[in-house]
Amino acid sequence: MARWTPMCGSCCRLQVQALCISASKTCGPIIVTEAEILSLRNELTDIVVSVFSVSFGMITAYIVGLWLVLRHAPLTLRVVAFALLSCGLAFLGSLMTGLRDLLTGTEAAWATIKSPVTQITGFGSQRPEWLGGFSLFEATVALGAVAMILIYLALFYITFIYRWPRDENTP
Repeated sequence: MARWTPMCGSCCRLQVQALCISASKTCGPIIVTEAEILSLRNELTDIVVSVFSVSFGMITAYIVGLWLVLRHAPLTLRVVAFALLSCGLAFLGSLMTGLRDLLTGTEAAWATIKSPVTQITGFGSQRPEWLGGFSLFEATVALGAVAMILIYLALFYITFIYRWPRDENTP
């Protein structure tokens, strides 16, 4: 069993939120097992994969809708559709921010285990030379953010700037 003693100040608020079971404002020493931390981390990873899956599903549905309906729709309809997509992606982005805090908390709790039975040294905290000082976790977050920004800009372009060719069946 690992012994993890958070200080209930703002400096470790994230770890306390992720691991403190007590509803009181003053948390004493909390005993968290390696299995509990690993289980929580696996559950959080499942949520991250689900959020990414939903975001790519939303983007795919928007592209299909753009091709079938919105490419020749009036500007008002395109603005409404893009605003709905933006709200959905903003919601998922804020959810990912909260998940990042929880993932960081599990990493901090895992770091307190001196010799884990599973032999896992960390959850992406390794910093290989080829990443230029970034951890695997930081590089993954940056890659995901850059990819989503580029996709969002591309969707903005094909929604509002690109002029779709008209076929003879389109009024």
